[in-house]
Amino acid sequence: TWNRSAERIFGYTAAETVGRRADQMVPTDAPHVSIGTRIASGERVNHFETQRVHKDGHLIDVSVTASALRNQAGEIVGISAIARDIGEMKRIQRELVHAKDLAESASRELEAFSYSVAHDLRAPLRSIDGFSQALLEDYGDKLDADGHDYLKRVRAAAQRMASLIDDLLSLSRVTRS
Repeated sequence: TWNRSAERIFGYTAAETVGRRADQMVPTDAPHVSIGTRIASGERVNHFETQRVHKDGHLIDVSVTASALRNQAGEIVGISAIARDIGEMKRIQRELVHAKDLAESASRELEAFSYSVAHDLRAPLRSIDGFSQALLEDYGDKLDADGHDYLKRVRAAAQRMASLIDDLLSLSRVTRS
């Protein structure tokens, strides 16, 4: 038999398929996996994902479930197969993989950017902190209380920014893992 769903999926009418071999729907370059051989060995085929050829020639992603049809003597006289069109599911899976790859790439770029920015900011901060410390040590006796206070604030701000950069790098590492 050949129902309307099979006609819709494969494009062939019942008159074009009933009584004929199903080979016309198997791609010629597909790896050879014979469902018939598996059924003959007693195996039931559940949700076997494969491709088949539509009447117009394009490939269709399908999931096939098949089992043996036996006569009263227990001999296999045919195969009952149900094919489901899984093309939309496969398309969505490909899109999800692509989106995942894009997200991972963006994450790597963001991590590299964060790492670069953090390291590029450290050198000037070390200079600011170091020169502020040198001013306090070498010229501290020439500065009034306000001068000492300003330099201590500059150093505290530079050290706070260095701490924020360390936190940014830690966040980048945590995000990556």
